[in-house]
Amino acid sequence: VGMLNADDWYEADFLKMMSQEIMSLQKHERKRVFYCNYYSHDESFSPPMKTAETSKLNYWRGMTISHQTMLVPRSTYQELGPYNLDYRFASDYEYLLRLLKNNVPFNGLVFFGINFRRGGASTTNMNRSISEVSRIVRTYFGIFSKEYMLFLMTNRLLSLLGIVRQILTRVIGKQAA
Repeated sequence: VGMLNADDWYEADFLKMMSQEIMSLQKHERKRVFYCNYYSHDESFSPPMKTAETSKLNYWRGMTISHQTMLVPRSTYQELGPYNLDYRFASDYEYLLRLLKNNVPFNGLVFFGINFRRGGASTTNMNRSISEVSRIVRTYFGIFSKEYMLFLMTNRLLSLLGIVRQILTRVIGKQAA
């Protein structure tokens, strides 16, 4: 089962590349999630950004692989259920962690198979999205876990530094006036 958003599309060889990889495995090895690299486009579809470097399963950083690139066995959806819609912006990330918690193996394939446009709900609501991801990481790993600390350092710390910079700019600007 693949999840493709309304304005995203597969590369012409996506299904061929994925099916070749799946069929190369023994039948009992096929119950895994396959994913690949992707192209990310802005609103005007200017030249796409390649995402090979970010398409790694660094789950503690957030959703570092694109759910649009994932092919999940139907039996896995039947066993683990669908996305949790209690999370409006990060249900894909919660599902990723659920897959990992249930020891579903992942195969990352080295080709660009998907195109998607940036600017969806999780991007345009970044603070709410990060809050949901923070809650998910705490739920799955605990507030004192290494994963949560790494999440805070890579996501929240940058946000806090941006806020501090804005405050300092205002304060310094007022003093100069």
